[in-house]
Amino acid sequence: MKNQMRMQKMNRNFYVKNVIVVLMLAAFTGLTNPTMAAGPGQPGAPLLFNWDDGTMQGWITISADPDLGYGPWSGWPANHEGTHGMSHGNVGDSHITEWVRSPEFIIDQVDGDGLPTSDLTFFMLGGGNRFNSNITTGEGSGALIPANSQQGTVDGTYAPMGVALRDAKTGDFLLSANRSSNAQNINSDWEQLTFTASQLQALIADDPGRVFTLDLIDAYHGDWGWQSLDTVSGPATVIPEPSSLMLMALVGLSLLGLRYRKHSAG
Repeated sequence: MKNQMRMQKMNRNFYVKNVIVVLMLAAFTGLTNPTMAAGPGQPGAPLLFNWDDGTMQGWITISADPDLGYGPWSGWPANHEGTHGMSHGNVGDSHITEWVRSPEFIIDQVDGDGLPTSDLTFFMLGGGNRFNSNITTGEGSGALIPANSQQGTVDGTYAPMGVALRDAKTGDFLLSANRSSNAQNINSDWEQLTFTASQLQALIADDPGRVFTLDLIDAYHGDWGWQSLDTVSGPATVIPEPSSLMLMALVGLSLLGLRYRKHSAG
């Protein structure tokens, strides 16, 4: 009887220890397993989005007009280099705010002093910094994006456009950038925008594991126009979504359960 109880306890300990191992592996697999870094937007891949495979590369739609939503476009007006970029259809009249979001990532490519090894850069074409259209940053800023577009005016009516670096936990926008002007010549008017290494360092100094997204937003209307994004890169690594981690954990637990039953039967 004592031997049987001892064996049951050993089996339980065996199972619990392996559960812990599986959960730890699930949490880190996306960052350490190079086989998962199959391409842009994949867990474990360096931060790079170019949409040249014709997919959203993990970007999700937050809101969009059914006829205008952002997507991978081939040729004019979307691609800065390669074959595709991210753009949306003509925006003239009032529309649902066009808003897409990147996969989550961490800024983990840093030197010994904690300074990111490069800037985070991207190229934009089309709608520009007219009518005070920069996206507001700071506490609570994620809730300031209007559900529907607004008419921009010279007196500074809020009509946000551009790209924002967002804290994935709080939902606040931390940095934002937009074109310096409205320009549409695909051959010459692409503008490179930058979140500098120093700006990024300040955001991760107290929390190196801070999780971010990039949000592309167009809440302006008033004339014919569009907004395009291409060639996004930075000193960061895409991480698995929580749902992906949970799925990996559940699969691992199921396999351990089968192993436990076989071990007990033996």
